[in-house]
Amino acid sequence: MVKQLSVYASRIFGSKSLDSYLRTWGFLLICLPSLLLMIIFAVREVNSETARTFQQMEQSLVRQEYALDKWFNICHEDINSLANLDSIKKVDKEMMVSDFTTFLHNHKYFDNIIYVNQVGLTEIDMQHGPELYRGDQPYFQKALSGQNYISDIIQTKTDNQPKIIFSAPIYGYSGDFQGLLAGIANLSAIDALMQEFIFSQTGKTYLVNQDGLFLSGAGDVNGENSASLPLPLPRLQYKINTLAVNQALEGNTDTSVYTGYDKQPVFGAYRRLSTHNWAIVSEINAIEVLTPIYQQLLHMFLGFLLVLLLSLPLSLVMSRNIKIPIGRLIEGTRQMQKPGGMSFIAKQLASAPRELQELCDTFNQMAATISNHSQQLETTVKNRTQNLLVLNRQLQQEIFERQQAEALLRQSEEKYRMLVNNATDAIFLYEIYRNEWDDRDKITTGKFIEVNNIACERLGYAKEELMELTPADIDYKLRTGTALPAYSIINPNVNNQTIFETIHVAKDGTTIPVEVSLQFFRLNGLPVALAIARDISERKKVEQELARLDRLNLVGEMAANIGHEIRNPLTTVRGFLQLLGRRSENSANLEHYNVMIEELDRANSIITEFLSMAKNKAVQMETASLNHIIRVLHPLLQADAIVTNKQIDLELGDIPDICIDQKEIRQLILNLARNGLEAMQTSGHLTIRTFKDTGAVVLAVQDEGSGIPQEMLTKLGTPFLTTKEQGTGLGLSICYSIAHRHGATITLDTGNTGTTFFVRFKG
Repeated sequence: MVKQLSVYASRIFGSKSLDSYLRTWGFLLICLPSLLLMIIFAVREVNSETARTFQQMEQSLVRQEYALDKWFNICHEDINSLANLDSIKKVDKEMMVSDFTTFLHNHKYFDNIIYVNQVGLTEIDMQHGPELYRGDQPYFQKALSGQNYISDIIQTKTDNQPKIIFSAPIYGYSGDFQGLLAGIANLSAIDALMQEFIFSQTGKTYLVNQDGLFLSGAGDVNGENSASLPLPLPRLQYKINTLAVNQALEGNTDTSVYTGYDKQPVFGAYRRLSTHNWAIVSEINAIEVLTPIYQQLLHMFLGFLLVLLLSLPLSLVMSRNIKIPIGRLIEGTRQMQKPGGMSFIAKQLASAPRELQELCDTFNQMAATISNHSQQLETTVKNRTQNLLVLNRQLQQEIFERQQAEALLRQSEEKYRMLVNNATDAIFLYEIYRNEWDDRDKITTGKFIEVNNIACERLGYAKEELMELTPADIDYKLRTGTALPAYSIINPNVNNQTIFETIHVAKDGTTIPVEVSLQFFRLNGLPVALAIARDISERKKVEQELARLDRLNLVGEMAANIGHEIRNPLTTVRGFLQLLGRRSENSANLEHYNVMIEELDRANSIITEFLSMAKNKAVQMETASLNHIIRVLHPLLQADAIVTNKQIDLELGDIPDICIDQKEIRQLILNLARNGLEAMQTSGHLTIRTFKDTGAVVLAVQDEGSGIPQEMLTKLGTPFLTTKEQGTGLGLSICYSIAHRHGATITLDTGNTGTTFFVRFKG
């Protein structure tokens, strides 16, 4: 028990004595309230003094603004009164000079009076000679429109001193314009007004114009209570760039604490004058405002030290009165560890205070109770410990088994994920919902639950984007309402599987024909669908190519079977037509005979083309140069091009010789080139190129036509399909047949700027 109390006490007091804690807390109880009171007093006094100072400064600025406005009005009225004198209206120059002299004598703040006639020439100038042209000055322009004028503070050219010009127009008794009267005022009155309202030792007030240039001011110059002196700043030369000036020029009126133009902290008030775009600023050094508060805080601190010194003896006495009974209690508790300690404590504390004796009895009773409970607790802890050991072994076994199961599950999931992501087919897993209001068991497809990498790559979506879509967003047939029943009919209680073809739409709008294997099942009790989509674009191309070749072979077989039977009669008919055309009695119908012979030749050429598409046509394959064949055909093609004002360009690359039938390749090049020439407008260029590409030799024929319509692309190579008036529709069919017999492939690239056919021969 005693050990437990000592541990508890050490946690509270550490290694320090109770006496030191009492003294420390006594010191804090005296210091903390005193410091708090000083802080509260300082904050309240600073706020109060700041508010009072700002109020005085604002009132001073208002009075200064009023005085300045009043002075401007007085000057303006003085000039108007002078302009209305009889001698001025009559333009009596001798009397005007006398009146000007009297006016300047009575108004000391005016340095000069000038009279400018109606054409802008100065006729009277009390300080300088006349004949100075002032028609271009703003005050003359105002006078012409009958308006008075008050200038900004400017520096005159004569004495280079800052002045203000007050002007008024002069009208005769008949109302005609006689010129203007201008009074040049100095700034002595403004300086006097600025000095009149300084109310502190370090205060200063100054005016700046709209550019921030100093105009006038008064106040503390050297910090020596020289408030009656003007500020030693050059007028219209020194720019003051402080917070107050910038805010005032923007039209703001406020008070603030900031750094003045002399780099000292100041209390300032500022506003913009209503009659001019000037700013007036009043400032007081912050030290002057805060010094009385600092002095009061110093007095309070000295008083605090005095109270602290007087309270030290009192704290010592209180500590001693508390420490003595506590020491008796400690001595008594130490005896509790000895045999018979309880009776010993009673004897030792017989003379102790009654409260301390009661505390000792309570300690003895508590120690006996704790001893009994301690034995019971040890037995209970021992039994519980055995149970916990058994449970701990069981829990460790369960944890081990669970970890093994989780490891196997992770391996299974990783294998599944690798299989799905490395699959060559796109895999989609998505939710399905049955429409409760529909009697036909129709379902609605939900968002994708899982997709593999090939699905994202094929459709051009990031996985996060694709997971926000549904099958209706990527399936063209679902989007257009032509979906197969497999998408919309389901029995959730049966694992349905079906295979069908549809069209997927990629993010960029590209369509992809796919074969979908669709499996419906339940996942975690919810109906889902697993769709495996295989890209069948190549298979579709092969099927189209086989269908086209079948058509070509059919036409070729037909031509081979009936070509000879038709050619023999045609040859006979052509011979007799030639004989008949040579007779003199048929000379009048010779043109008709020639037309019939041409038509028979055309029919014969069509039969020849039919025969070239025969599947079993013999070809004489030999190693030859494709470039040489093109060069040989170039003059013939160029002649065809020149007739229609077109151009043939050759770009022949360094290619190896290949195994070909030269006659058939000539036919292929002629057909492709002539198709390109016929597709172009006048001045078009047809380019024939050869080059190597990944081990293959490529022939490219490029025109500058308008391109092949989209609906015709899938039908190219179909016999008798043509868009020409005189075409047979067999040119491209023959090209495809020749390419097939040579083991070559034909592809094309078409657009609004032309079409390029690529014939790829195996190297």
